[in-house]
Amino acid sequence: MGSDSDSPTSDVFAWLRNQIAERRQIRAELIQPESSLTEDLMPDSFELIELATAVEQEFGVQIDFEEIADIDTLGDFSNLIISKR
Repeated sequence: MGSDSDSPTSDVFAWLRNQIAERRQIRAELIQPESSLTEDLMPDSFELIELATAVEQEFGVQIDFEEIADIDTLGDFSNLIISKR
């Protein structure tokens, strides 16, 4: 298996990590694929909606809030975005 830099999800994950780190003012290296999206990273639903809007603009995909509500980890969110590209 390849490294994360070889993974097709690495660009999406890196972008998400940087966005969340900037918005939440936390160090990016603390944000891992298994980090809980709603409990650890974006506990405010308004912030989560803002992130989904930024994802739509950056990657040209449509993200429904219901889809995000069913996601547990940042890695899962990254995979959702990849599946819509």
